[in-house]
Amino acid sequence: MLNQRNRIGIYLKEAAIEFDKKSNVLLAQFQLTQPQFNLLSCLMVNQDRAVRQVDLEKQFKLSSPTVTRLLHQLETKGFVKRIPNPDDARSKQIALTAKALAKQDVLLDSADQLETDIRTGLSDSELKSGINFMKKVLKNLEN
Repeated sequence: MLNQRNRIGIYLKEAAIEFDKKSNVLLAQFQLTQPQFNLLSCLMVNQDRAVRQVDLEKQFKLSSPTVTRLLHQLETKGFVKRIPNPDDARSKQIALTAKALAKQDVLLDSADQLETDIRTGLSDSELKSGINFMKKVLKNLEN
């Protein structure tokens, strides 16, 4: 193995790559990618409110074309549909289809299992410290 300086960025990237590998294996059975699932799960846990494309853009810090593409892919796969927004005729709300609702429990359970795998071996204090650390890193990178 080559020597290299310990750098936070290297570990962050390696963790992200491993997370993507695991989540992609998990989501392949549903023909979903991680970015598609992120949007879909957000819709699933926010069914009690109207969600518009712009809300997803803000939530995930994604561009409008990226969210448009992801929503189009989810529509093509039968997971979401766009419906008129009763409060604003210029925008559409994003709604789950019957197919998405039928798979909701198994999808969210799969995500919960991945979260459990990530937390394995971490104490509550380590987890809290790690989350605080990641929030600070993210804030530093955003500035």
